[in-house]
Amino acid sequence: MKTEATLGEQDLQTDDAPLNAAAITAVHAAARNAGYKPGKETKKLSAFEAPNGQVVYLDKLYTKLNDIRILVHPRHERETLVRLDEAATVSSEHRFHSNMSGFPKRINRGKTPTSYGWQIRIETSGALSRFLSRFAAQG
Repeated sequence: MKTEATLGEQDLQTDDAPLNAAAITAVHAAARNAGYKPGKETKKLSAFEAPNGQVVYLDKLYTKLNDIRILVHPRHERETLVRLDEAATVSSEHRFHSNMSGFPKRINRGKTPTSYGWQIRIETSGALSRFLSRFAAQG
């Protein structure tokens, strides 16, 4: 299903959901500007490593310009993440994805363990830049 795009946006179509190329480009630029190194890229995820070694993943399937989805390591307390000004929402349960190789695994619904983490929704590229900078400064 193709979503309606605003003038000037380019959408990449996959079988699962439309990808917003403008949003993905903005996230990559914000990550570079915050000192993150690009990591493994898949059809659904982009990995970024912070200068302190922490890894975050961009959920490319559901990210839009004003609805950016970042996944962080489950060692972080949800309550701490919720208090971050830049986080519009934090998932109430862990999100699972087999391509998050930098995160721990556990059984979800299947028979084999799957990587998991917290999903943070960020509403603007400015908030994303502040989040990435703050996250990179944490230990």
